[in-house]
Parts: sequence; structure tokens; C-alpha cells
Amino acid sequence: MLKKMIITSLLILTCICINAESTNIKTGNIKTIKSSSTKKVYNPIEMTFNSIKKHKLTNTECISLISSKDEDANYDLINIYSNNKKCGGDPEVSSLLFSYRINKKTRKMETDAYEWAIKNKQQWEPGVFNSIN
Repeated sequence: MLKKMIITSLLILTCICINAESTNIKTGNIKTIKSSSTKKVYNPIEMTFNSIKKHKLTNTECISLISSKDEDANYDLINIYSNNKKCGGDPEVSSLLFSYRINKKTRKMETDAYEWAIKNKQQWEPGVFNSIN
């Protein structure tokens, strides 16, 4: 009986861990794609959110991440908007702050964030993306 309880508990914990790994970021349109070469899940919104947080590009409490189509089909484009309604600004306005591009095959990330370009002494121009891996 004790053995059954232990096995059942382990199965439940395994399910909880699997579900925790697949939890999505609460903002934006989440797109999850299974890669055929690995069992890792490709989630460009989550990758972008984690990169913004890691590099401290903006307050992650006041943004929305939205996946858009890139001109190049090899990339995912993630636009980062201010979430004024949540953070005390005009609720009718959501300004585009910056964007990320993620290569679907290599998973290399680029951003056009002004803060990132200046911090890393890179050229900044609207629409110019710099590597941020």
C-alpha cells in the first residue's frame, strides 16, 4: 500500500513539473512549436520575455508582447508594447517600445531596442536589429 502511494505521488509530481514547464507568459499571443530535431519547446514570446528581463531593457510589469509576421519567413517578430492601462498611463494608448527578431532555425535573437544598442556601443537606427544572445 505504501509503495502504491509513493508511486502515485511521484506520478502526480511528474505531471505537475511537466505542466509547470509548459506555462506560458500571460501577455501576448503565445505560439509554441515543437522542434523536430530536439524535444525542447520553441516559444518565441517566452524567449523574448526572458531576454528582456535578463538584460533589464524595460520594466516587465508594464509591457505586452505580441507576435507579428516578419517580412522574412525564417524569423519570428515579437513587438513589445507599453501596457499603459496596467501601469497608470492612458488606457487607450499602447506605444511600440521595441521589437525582437528570432531566427526560427538557429534561435539567435536580435533587437532594435535603443537601450541595448547604446549599452553595447552598437549603431542604433529605427529598424536596425542588433544581436542580443
